[in-house]
Amino acid sequence: MADKSLVAHYKTDYQKFLKATKKGYLFAQENPQEAVACIAPFITTQDKNIKLLESQQFTAPYYGDSTSWGILKKDKVVAFINWLSENNLEKQSFTFEDLVATDLL
Repeated sequence: MADKSLVAHYKTDYQKFLKATKKGYLFAQENPQEAVACIAPFITTQDKNIKLLESQQFTAPYYGDSTSWGILKKDKVVAFINWLSENNLEKQSFTFEDLVATDLL
């Protein structure tokens, strides 16, 4: 999670980063094979068995479109937060609102 004071101080930089990230997502949706070719050299040895193109084709619809950031269902995020806590994977307690903010978009 980003520190709120850093977000406030570097708001424009965060917004630029998110805009560039969104462009990358949209590129990957339109050009799945080229997107896979871009990331393939950076896949770790232990993850070489992942079928990157299939993975990209499965996840691309969830990226949203030029007007949105995709689908984010509160109940799914809360279930994930609870899973993290139940499995002692996160020491800090947080809520949906702590994780999801749209003021930079």
